[in-house]
Formats: sequence, structure tokens, C-alpha cells
Amino acid sequence: MWRILRLKTRHWRTLSSSTSARIQHRGVTGMKLDIHIGKVKAIAKKEFMDNVRNKWVLSLTIIFIILTLVMSYFTIAATPSSVSEIAIKGEWDPINNYAELGDNGLGGKSYDAYIVNNTGNFTFDGQAYEFVPLDWVVQIDSHWQKFKFMGIWDAASNVPELTDNGGNGTQGDIYYVQVAGNTLLDGNNTWSENDVLINWDGKWNKLVAPESNVGFKGYSDTVAGMSTIAAMLLPIIAIMLGYSSIIGERENGSMGVVLGCPVSRNDVVIGKFGGLGLVMFTTIFLGFGISGLIVGALAGFADSLEYLLFMVLTFLFAMFFLGFSIFMSTIASKRSTAIAGGLAIFFSGMIAGVILFGIWAATGGDINALTEQAMKGVMPQFPDWLWAGYYFCFMDIYPMGAAELFGITEFFGFKLEYPWFINAPYIFAWFIFLSGSTFLASILSFRKKDI
Repeated sequence: MWRILRLKTRHWRTLSSSTSARIQHRGVTGMKLDIHIGKVKAIAKKEFMDNVRNKWVLSLTIIFIILTLVMSYFTIAATPSSVSEIAIKGEWDPINNYAELGDNGLGGKSYDAYIVNNTGNFTFDGQAYEFVPLDWVVQIDSHWQKFKFMGIWDAASNVPELTDNGGNGTQGDIYYVQVAGNTLLDGNNTWSENDVLINWDGKWNKLVAPESNVGFKGYSDTVAGMSTIAAMLLPIIAIMLGYSSIIGERENGSMGVVLGCPVSRNDVVIGKFGGLGLVMFTTIFLGFGISGLIVGALAGFADSLEYLLFMVLTFLFAMFFLGFSIFMSTIASKRSTAIAGGLAIFFSGMIAGVILFGIWAATGGDINALTEQAMKGVMPQFPDWLWAGYYFCFMDIYPMGAAELFGITEFFGFKLEYPWFINAPYIFAWFIFLSGSTFLASILSFRKKDI
């Protein structure tokens, strides 16, 4: 400990003797803020260099980069990449119509398909249909069409035998390709496993199987997975950086030496906040930056501006946790209390959504209606007060902001329908407010703290 004290004393004596006049000239003492820019920079630089070289920071940064790359590679694309690609959305019940299909293709996009799982009647665009299990409904030309499932087709040996111009079939027949092959049929001679064959407009039409979900999909399809990783990993990094920033030096006695030099308490807090914030900045922009460049090079740089804004939002999200952990470090009497406070805000942000849901259910929320909405693949319709409460569910509101940035309307099969006050500008402003509040609270609390 005495070696640390000697080093810190030497550091601050050098700072005081060599730059005192310049720093005092740049101080804002007239505003009673007692801030000296040069000293703040020196503290920030020291905090950055001390922490960025830590093995655990480097290890977590490498893990962060690897996880973002892995998540971007295995992200599930939300929509098919071609109008000739069929997207099997799931099962459909003509009695309950959980998927809310309707006239003029309502409830889907071109070549979306559902497999019927019940017997019943339903009317599309004035046309009444009788459905039985294994029938299909496919959206073609902005209308839902009924198809009768005829079974599987072997494209290698053409079994059952099909001929050009829709031969050996009728309008509305549909086959599932089980064996890939090169049978020439109405201009198509390349058939892959899981392709779909429909008899429509007097010929056999090929609807290709969905592309593999493995591969780089681009920024908008990748951001959901990235935000999930960031929401779990970055708060931990921020808490570990900030919890001992003040209390650690108070416990080993070096803070008294620092404040014995011509350095204000404001300089200490602002410098530490800036230096540790720069560590978070480096971690985020290195991790997301490398991943973003690779994804962009392989899948295109569309939405690159939105991706940059996503990184800024992620930085603000992390700075809130850093600011709160520094605040805990200023008010705590020992390190264990400081880290407990940081972890408390982390876990409360994770479970706040469960608490809100419990309150909603206890005050008359309809669980059965919620289940039906989930089965239809749509976002549950909660009251506005519950959605507003999500602003305190930090691990939930941050991914919502990311989704709003990219205009994502589907997330792992669920349609996203947020109220008007859940939007990217509001979420940006919210995290700016949270970060700024914890920063100011740290300054004010440290001013009054006995060393």
C-alpha cells in the first residue's frame, strides 16, 4: 500500500508543479464548479490506462467480439429474401383464425404460407372455402389462396409423375419436394429438398425453400442478437469498472493523498467518469465495430447509419450502469456494498418486467387473451401504464430502442407493435437522462463525503 501512496504522491506533485499555472487559468472556479480541465484530463488518462490493460477487461472485450460475430452469423432472418421464396409461418386454424388472416392478403406478405390444422369454413375476398387438415393457405398476388396438399414429390425420379402445363394436376394442388433432383418441369430443372411445388395459372410453379438461417444477414437482421448480448455483458463490465473507483482508493488511503494535492473532488469524479467511460467506449466500438465491418463486407452496408446510432445507444446504455456504479462507490463505506448496489440495479432491471407483468395479472389482466395473442405471433396488447413501466426494465427497453432504430417489425416470429411513446428518440433521451443523473449524483455525493 505504501508503494502505491508514494507513486500517487509523486504523480500529483509532478502534475502540480509542472502545470499548476495553466490548470488554474483554465479552472472554472468563478462558477463554483471547481473544475480544472488539465487535471481532469490527467485523471481520465490514468484511469483509462490502468483499466484498459487489465486482463479481465481485455478478456471480456474479446468475448464480446466473438459473441457478436457468432450471433450475427446465426441470426434468424425475419423475412424471406426473394418473392419466389416461400415462408412457412406455422399452422392455421380456420375456426379461430389465430393468425388474423383476412381479405386482400391481410396478415401476411407474398408467398407467406400456413398449414391448416383443423376442419372448418372460412371466407377470403368473398370466396368461401372448406378447409381440412394439411390444406395450405398461401398469399399470392395480395390474396390468400387455398391449396390442397397432394403429398411429397421426388424430383429425381419424377414420382408421382407430373408433366408440363400443370399436367397430372389441377389448380390449387401443392407438393412438398422430399428428394432433390433435375426433372424438367415447366421450365424448372433444379429442385432442392424442401422446395414447394404449386399448380397455379396452368403450370407447375416452384417456390424455393427458405435460405439457410446460418450466415451473415446484414445489420437489421443482426441487431436483435447483438442487443441481447450487449444487454447482458456490458452492464457487468461497467459495474466491475466503476464499483471500486472511489471506495477502493478510500480504503487503501490513497484518496487522501490525491485530495491533498491541488485537485478538487469534482476533478476526481469527472476524471474517473471520463476515463472509465473511454474504456467502455473502446470496448463497445471495438466489439461492434469489428463485427459491423465484417457483416457489412459480407452482407452489404445498408442501414450503416442506423448501425452507428445503435452503437451510440449501446454506449449510453452502458454509461448508465457505469455512472450508477461510480455513484455507489462514492456513497458506500466498503467495496462489497458498492458492488452489491451495482448488481442490485442490474438484476432489478432484469426482473422489473416480470414484476410489471405480475401487477398487470393481479389487477385483472386476461392471461387467456395473452395466450391467444402469443399463439397468433403478435405482440401482447398491454395497457399503456405497463408499457411505460418498461422504461425501468433496462434490459428490455434497450433492445426495444434498437428495434425501433431499424424499423424491425418482427422479432423471432412475433410482430412488434409498440405504443407511440416507445420509440428511438424517447429511449435515447431516457438513457441520456439516466447517465447524466448518475453522473451529477456522483459529483454531489462525493463533495459531502468524509475521506
